[in-house]
Amino acid sequence: MKLYTYYRSQASFRVRIALNLKGIARDDNFLHLEKGDQFAAEYRAINPQMVVPKRSIQSRRCCRPIPSSLGARARTD
Repeated sequence: MKLYTYYRSQASFRVRIALNLKGIARDDNFLHLEKGDQFAAEYRAINPQMVVPKRSIQSRRCCRPIPSSLGARARTD
């Protein structure tokens, strides 16, 4: 699983904690929101909403952002 994240994002932080608690391996791809990385054409192709956190599972793309609550833990089952 790829996780597009930002190190200062509270929502991304919660998702990383939930994935760690579940023991789910992931490949973190950090975006720098203050520099505008989320507006790059490459990221816009992956996530038209241009928000983080964003997960990408194998070759399937999920365009919905991950909820910022710890309820996201339940969705990883």
